[in-house]
Formats: sequence, structure tokens, C-alpha cells
Amino acid sequence: MLLTQPTAANDWDDCFEAFALADLIDGCTALIESSDLQPWQRAMALNNRASARVQQNDLDAAEHDYTHAIETDPHYAKAYYNRGTLRLNQRRLREAVQDFTLALSFDAGMAGALHNRGVALEQMGRLDLALSDFNETLRLAPAMSSALNNRGVVLRRLGRLDEALLDFSAVLSASPNDARALNNRAKTLILLGRHQEAESDADRALAAWPDYADGYATRGDARRRLGRPAEARDDYERAIALDSANTIAVEGLAAVGPRPR
Repeated sequence: MLLTQPTAANDWDDCFEAFALADLIDGCTALIESSDLQPWQRAMALNNRASARVQQNDLDAAEHDYTHAIETDPHYAKAYYNRGTLRLNQRRLREAVQDFTLALSFDAGMAGALHNRGVALEQMGRLDLALSDFNETLRLAPAMSSALNNRGVVLRRLGRLDEALLDFSAVLSASPNDARALNNRAKTLILLGRHQEAESDADRALAAWPDYADGYATRGDARRRLGRPAEARDDYERAIALDSANTIAVEGLAAVGPRPR
């Protein structure tokens, strides 16, 4: 017994504290296969191994472990949240919403689950529900910049442009070089007809993130509306080179037309 106790302790330490993913996975696997754990402990080990497998991009194995963790401890909110986040990143939006809702049924104060459910709902076009989730997220975590930024996106899509500007500006007051918030504020300023200000924000976004495809697309839109089609074309082409699926850049490039011969 004296020989096995240190091994069990080492496995626990590896599973929950190891920096190397291989050591973490080995430690968690040893715990999962042990007969000495309570179900909630085994579920924690499965959840940790799953998160390590996400970092290895072994997503099928990770989802299997999250699901096994949930089956082992059906009240384990964190496993629902993590599986939902994996599914959100795969754009399996309905499944993600279901997982975040289950996580919240066991931990109503889990701001991350509210936020991520809002992200999924926004991508599904269910804007009023998304707005409700972001509002509640910010009630629980007022300084969460991603929730402010994403609420701004929803408000912009709902046509509430002045409110959207307030959210993006709140993010930028805390993080002046946040490229996503700068880009989102620029998009909103374009809708308000404030094209020079929009170009300035897009410039700042690209200074912070030089390979930001959507930033080039937004600056292209601002420059096109300022009557500078050649510069807009350069921006759209740069955006498409970075992300060929950027529809704003593709449509903008069609609007300015081909380069003069």
C-alpha cells in the first residue's frame, strides 16, 4: 500500500498540474482506469483529458471524453460547457446551445456558458435571445470584453447603432488596441455614414493585427465610400489573399471593378 500511494498521488498531480500534454493525458488515463475514484473524480479526470486532447486537435477523442464525463457525472456543468465550446467551434450550433443550456441548468451563474450560448444564438440569427444572454453575461461579469464586443455586434445587426458604438467604445476604453472592437466600431461608423472615422478605426485595427482580413475588408468599404476606389481595391485584394471566403471583400471588389488596364 505504501508503494501505490505515491503513484496515485503522482497521477493526480500529472492529470491536474502537468505542463506537458503527454504527461497530463497519461496521468488522467491512469486515474480514469483506477478503481479507487468516486464518479465525480473520474468525471474531472475525463474532462481534463478531453481538454488536453482539444489542444492536440484530437477533437473526436476529446468529444468522446467530455461525453463520458457527462455520463459519469450527469450534473457536471463544466463538461457540458467544454463540449458545447468544442461544438460551437465546429459550428454545430444547435448542439452547442443544448450543451450550454444544460451547463446553466446546473450552474446558473456560469458566465462563460451564457456568453458562448449568446455567440451560438447570434450565429443562428436568433438575435433577441442572443442579446438577452449577453445582457445577463454582463450582469454577472461586467468587465468581460468579449461579451461587450459581441453584444455590440448583435445591437448593430438589430439596427441599434448608437448603442452598439457604446459597447465597442467601452471595450476600447479598457483595451485601446483591441483589433476586433476597432473593426466592429468601424463597421458601425460606416453604417452611420461616418466614413473618415471608420477608416481611422480600421487603420488602428490593422496596426494592431497586420494580417486581419476583415480589417482590410472594412477599410476597403470605408475608402470606397470616401471615393477612393484604387485604395479600396488594394484593401479588398489583400483581404481576399488572407481569407478567400471573406464575402465583404469579394462583394466590395466586384463593386469597385477590375484594375484599369
